[in-house]
This record gives sequence, C-alpha cells and structure tokens, in this order.
Amino acid sequence: MAVKYFLRDTNDDVTCDLGGLGKDVDMSRTMGADASPVSELTASITYEALFVFDVNVSSDTPVTSDMQISVDVVAATNLQYRFSVFEIDDGDCASDNSTVGSAQTGTGIKTETLNLTWGGAGNRLRLLIEGVRTTHGTKTLSINVSDADSFVNAVSFTEPAGGYVAQGLHHIEHGVAGFQHQGLQPIEAEVAA
Repeated sequence: MAVKYFLRDTNDDVTCDLGGLGKDVDMSRTMGADASPVSELTASITYEALFVFDVNVSSDTPVTSDMQISVDVVAATNLQYRFSVFEIDDGDCASDNSTVGSAQTGTGIKTETLNLTWGGAGNRLRLLIEGVRTTHGTKTLSINVSDADSFVNAVSFTEPAGGYVAQGLHHIEHGVAGFQHQGLQPIEAEVAA
C-alpha cells in the first residue's frame, strides 16, 4: 500500500532545514492551501538547491521503495532542474541514502520514478529540487503546491494498521486503561489492608 506525501508551502517542521540553500518547505499526507512558491537561481553554473521538501515518516513503515514523483512546475527558459530523494536521519541530519533523477526542462507536470534504498536508520523523507542555469541572468522555478499534481508517492511504504486515526485512538485507549489500572491499585491495596 502506497503513502502519498503532498508538497506544501509551509515550513512547520524545521528539523534538518538546510538554512539558506533553497526554500525549506514541508510535505504532508494532506493537501494545504494552494500556493506557488518561487525560488531564484542567480549565478550557479552547477546544480544548486532550489526547494527542499521534508516529511517525518516515522509513523509509517519505510522500506526500499519506488518514489513516484509528480511536480507541477513553472520554469524559466534556460533553466535545467532535477529531482532527488533522500533518506535522512534527523538525529544528525545526515543523508543515509539518496537517488538522483535525470535533467528536466520546461513547464508543466513533470513525473519521474526513482528507487530509494531505505537503510532503516532514517526517519525523514526528503525531495530535493536542484537547478542550474544554461545562460546568463536570473532564472526562476515556481512549484504549484498543495494540489493533486505535486506529490511524492512512496509505493511500498505502509500506514499503521487501521490508518492514522485508528493508531491515535489505540494510544489514547491504552493510556486511559493504564491510568485507570495504576489509579485503582493503591485503593485496592488500602481496602485489602
């Protein structure tokens, strides 16, 4: 069963942000408000980070998987860009595994499937979009986010049994049962004495 992470124009999760290199933003299982964030590339003649989309996947079951990438792009002329996916360990923010895609150009919905070997130490999935200019001048890349066309679909990832709501209710019920049990034990001990 696949888990789909939608691209968003928010930065609520700042763990492992690159800070200054590209635009640090989030991925989420739910779509947010429509937006079209823009990243600029001014001088680079080698690939440089434009967007970094992160999501914590520790509540899912990450495994080695095909990552189906779909991004609705508005790109400047003479801008070349590519997608990469990473397994990130947010303990040290190091990349454990990554796969780099092929060069893309132009505007529209761009798709690519990359296979990411999941080592198991990481708990964060990252989509990196890098760009390089092929002529002089400032180049921009805009991503239409929070729509059905911009996502990373982790083909072999699985949600918790029963889905996220069921998992949350299980933890609540388990906590209440534990609290009730702990609270009753001293009372029962006093009555028995």
